[in-house]
Amino acid sequence: MRLPSLLSYQGAVANPPIAFRNVDLLRTGEPVRNAQGMPSVASGGFAATFAIDSASKQRFAVRCFHKQGHDERRLRDRYEHIHRFVAGHPDLTFLIDAVYQADGVMVNGTGFPTVRMRWSTGEMLGVWVEDWIEGDQNPVAIEKVRVAIADAVAALRAAGAAHGDLQHGNILVGQDLSITLIDYDGMYIDTFAGTGLPAIEQGHRNYQHPGRGGRFDSGIDTFAAAVIDVSLRAMRYQPSLWDDFGGTGENLIFTARDFVDPENSPVFAALAGIGEVADAAARLQRACRTDYDYVEAVLAGTGAGAPTAGDFALALGQIVAGGERDELLRRAGETITVYGRIQFGIVNKGFEGRDVALLNLGDYRRGDFTIVAHDDVAGQLFDKYGEFSKYGKRLLSDLKGWQVAITGTVVTYVNKGVYVPQIELVRVGLLRNLTDQQIAALKSPPPAVAPALPRPARPTKTAVVRPNSSSAQAATVVPPTDRSAAQTRMQAELSRLYENPAMRARPPAAPVRRTSPSDAPPRTRKPDTPPPQPRASRPVRPVHATPPGRSAPATPSANAPDRPTPHHRPAFPPPPPRPPQPRLPALWPPPVNYPARRRSSVRWDWVVFGLAFLGLLTLLILVV
Repeated sequence: MRLPSLLSYQGAVANPPIAFRNVDLLRTGEPVRNAQGMPSVASGGFAATFAIDSASKQRFAVRCFHKQGHDERRLRDRYEHIHRFVAGHPDLTFLIDAVYQADGVMVNGTGFPTVRMRWSTGEMLGVWVEDWIEGDQNPVAIEKVRVAIADAVAALRAAGAAHGDLQHGNILVGQDLSITLIDYDGMYIDTFAGTGLPAIEQGHRNYQHPGRGGRFDSGIDTFAAAVIDVSLRAMRYQPSLWDDFGGTGENLIFTARDFVDPENSPVFAALAGIGEVADAAARLQRACRTDYDYVEAVLAGTGAGAPTAGDFALALGQIVAGGERDELLRRAGETITVYGRIQFGIVNKGFEGRDVALLNLGDYRRGDFTIVAHDDVAGQLFDKYGEFSKYGKRLLSDLKGWQVAITGTVVTYVNKGVYVPQIELVRVGLLRNLTDQQIAALKSPPPAVAPALPRPARPTKTAVVRPNSSSAQAATVVPPTDRSAAQTRMQAELSRLYENPAMRARPPAAPVRRTSPSDAPPRTRKPDTPPPQPRASRPVRPVHATPPGRSAPATPSANAPDRPTPHHRPAFPPPPPRPPQPRLPALWPPPVNYPARRRSSVRWDWVVFGLAFLGLLTLLILVV
């Protein structure tokens, strides 16, 4: 069964009596809409989540699956186990009951599966930390949140379960500083044993051990919980770590690069100087280089003889340029990172008079990618970066030219018949003006971590990273598609281009138009000008093959003059003289040079005049 697209789900959910005709709780409800009038949507794992207010004013989260492979993931069996587990453990108040329904939403007359959950109020952990940073930075508050997360992980482990994707987007912090875990697609329960239910995701790359792979047991939260615990403890004593290493919308302070190369990680170096967390950070650093089976012992401080592992592949997220409109439209519903330069920004009035900020990374008339912000976030953008035009429009002039990257769910907005890919900016602080080096680091890993692979003659099976949506996976071995292999090679080539200045193209010289060699001005030199010095020779790239029709390049002798060789072409010896070629017949006959006509000495104009005069004279005689 082919699942609908995200845009199809949005169109269906906008009409609850039809979309939820099989769900009594939601049939008379109303979707929560954004400032553009579309049903608000968030993405997590394999599904898009819509907020639906029932007639009884109770809000539900409805997860609609838009990624193919639903049958292989066996979501019905999986969520039946989860439903029974949550119902049987009422003491685990940080969990929400999840109800699977095979025909929970109707799209174009066909029923598709949904998972319905009670809506939980609170802010995502990443957003809550940013508010804490911008607020009073109360150490008691962040410590209470840290302890609540640690207690929840321990309680799950004691019950024989694990969340599977602990990260800043799947932990909600309430006003009372209690926490709630959401998104159970990657959850493990001990009752899965013997059912053959596989792991369908490996968790967010910035929270998972690089050697986790496809492990699926009650201990899969151990490393991610340590990452969150060390991050929150460190920011309690040094809040500036958020500005230095976090605030990207994709992490707290650690990234996957820190786990792959912990010895050269600036984050671990900074934590080593904070006495209150130095020991815990050192154990986490060592665990990054430990075989996955011994990670738990190392984090507990008991893995003295644990073997060291290494050569982990760096898990990359999906990075797409803002100018690739067709690719972004195809990725609707996925959580990816989009980068580009802001060309135009404005704040308009949208649905029910609400503010909508639009930041275009191209031509808005053509439907190029747009960063959108709603309501309070749009107003904050104007207060910080905006000005009124002479016609009263609210322009975000200070943001023009910014080089930005944003991570989120790609949604499609239809503007006057034009499909526009968008990602919502949920916090003003996530918008930063990035340098070329930061953009290059986003697009590809350092060559020392993941060297570029040679271009294969045909697609082959090789070790690649299968990135997931908001829960990007760690390194695993899967057969790549042609597109993923080509994207990997493109990223590696872009990385080398940024790191090797000699590869940057030199601007071409302006051509000089001359009609003949004699028109060239004589080359003279002023008396006081020293003679030109020869330029230093540039390094020549090695030649791996000899072009057909030429002999192999000879090795220069020691007495050969040191002549500079252009860096952009290999040094070949002059070709041997070519034998005279027979002249081929022309495709078209050459023009015939007819002899010039000899000019007659007879003045024909006088002859014509004379004849006309005689004719007139004859006419007069006849008349008379």
